[in-house]
Amino acid sequence: MPQLDYLILGQGLAGSLLADRLWQAGQKVALIDQGHQQASSQLAAGIMNPIAGRWFTKSWRMETLLPLAFAYYRELEERLDCPLLEEKAVAMLFRLPEIVNNWMARSTDPNLKLFISPDFDQAAYERSFGALAGGVEFSPAGRLNLPLFIERYRSYWQEQGQLLLEEAFDFEALELLENGVAYKSLQAKAIIFCEGAQVLQNPYFNALPFNPAKGEVLFVEILDYPFDGKMVKDGVFIIPLGDQLYWVGSTYEHEYESLAPTDTEKYRLLGQLEQLLEGHSFKLLDHQASARPIQRKRRPILGAHPKHPQLYILNGLGAKGSYLAPYCSAQLRDHLLQQQPLEAELDIADYLDYF
Repeated sequence: MPQLDYLILGQGLAGSLLADRLWQAGQKVALIDQGHQQASSQLAAGIMNPIAGRWFTKSWRMETLLPLAFAYYRELEERLDCPLLEEKAVAMLFRLPEIVNNWMARSTDPNLKLFISPDFDQAAYERSFGALAGGVEFSPAGRLNLPLFIERYRSYWQEQGQLLLEEAFDFEALELLENGVAYKSLQAKAIIFCEGAQVLQNPYFNALPFNPAKGEVLFVEILDYPFDGKMVKDGVFIIPLGDQLYWVGSTYEHEYESLAPTDTEKYRLLGQLEQLLEGHSFKLLDHQASARPIQRKRRPILGAHPKHPQLYILNGLGAKGSYLAPYCSAQLRDHLLQQQPLEAELDIADYLDYF
């Protein structure tokens, strides 16, 4: 029976980075992933936005975690030999006076000043999008090409001779041993679940307070879009993907019957896009949906199952996963290999009442 250090279920962003961290530290790791096309990592824009929402809230520890993420992704670009990270400012456009008032109340916060770009040119946006009540640009910011990363890392992992089981996980085949786990023909010290919204079907961790949110996105062609160097938010995000292709999204639903895209949300996004573009023609190419795992504290959850120490979880990165995943994967690696304590705000120990 092959001996491994760790099994990792899920080859999305979290699972890929954790596998990479452990493998680079000399551990024997196997990934298990069926290539689920509606996984959030496949459809997410990968935005790393330092200031978010109508109340302009600074993302958690962004000032330290964003440089760490950028450095790690640049290193991965070298190893994978492909471009993954685009450093682009986020332009947030204001049309309503109340949003302007919100920004004026927050703009003097010293925690935000680090990310306020001096380059915002309201007149340039108005020439393309019509009259605005104001706006702001945030930088540093960026975008990770998540679908490309997932695809390329999957190939890279196999090219390096690492084990990938391309199959749906069978919980009935998982055996908990005294000092590890067995799964079919594999044996390891532990298994780590990085399965995103599929955690709701995990019999060991489904009691955690995850409430996945469904998001629908459009992929459109815009022939004369003038802001390829920015990520623009005005009701919806417009994210340039290259070759006149753009990601537009996303919606946010906690109550949904299926992961199938809906006409209701498609036309909502199309209406917002038409209002923003104001005369720029575009062509709808695709409309897709996925679910991302979110929990009440809006922080990832890391650590060992309180009753089964050979079972671990890394989940709940949500829409901010692109900047959180490098830090969280390093946290769990150091916890596993060096017994370093987990960040208190991320530690599963804070959720013991759910088990």
